[in-house]
Amino acid sequence: MATYINYGEGEDDAIVQGAEWLQRILQQQQGPEAERAFTEKFKKEFKDAQESNKNRYDYGPVFDLLVEHAKNLFSAIPENKPEERLKEIESFFALILSMLLLLEDTSHLDRATTQLCELFSGDTEQQPELRLRLLMMLYNTFNNPTFEFRYRVFKYTLDFAASADMFDQVLPYLDYLESWMADWDATLQMDDKRKLYSDISKYMR
Repeated sequence: MATYINYGEGEDDAIVQGAEWLQRILQQQQGPEAERAFTEKFKKEFKDAQESNKNRYDYGPVFDLLVEHAKNLFSAIPENKPEERLKEIESFFALILSMLLLLEDTSHLDRATTQLCELFSGDTEQQPELRLRLLMMLYNTFNNPTFEFRYRVFKYTLDFAASADMFDQVLPYLDYLESWMADWDATLQMDDKRKLYSDISKYMR
């Protein structure tokens, strides 16, 4: 039986609900010992986050813990009637993306963004449609057009879509590429631009 985690309020409440859902998945996939280890670690990190600052919590360690234990979620989707589990996993990662914006340390945000890109794009055979959707959600999480990590997420999305034979699903977004390139100009090197256009040309053949 899963160990109960006390609820918080507001954003904290959503994080705890996400942790309890992940707790149940870990128990199903890896057994009670893995579930207990995660729960104990989560309780500690969550308590430390709440006590780190009375006005602003440090969600970084909690974020890292949830992402670390989310690596096998794509294999938790049953072949028969997968719809409910797909929705649950998408909702869990929506929570993760909302937490991403709570990271105040720029270097941590940088690492976390790449970590999520690699997690979502890591397998083109296992739930590719969900993975592509999550990459698009990650891109849209950064709603500031000039945000420096947007190009990185966009490139991961293009590369994954091409590798998974789903490039047609991202084709409509290329209509906005010129405008987006202008937004990203301050953070792009010339080699980045050449590589992007070269890869797009290759993917469209």
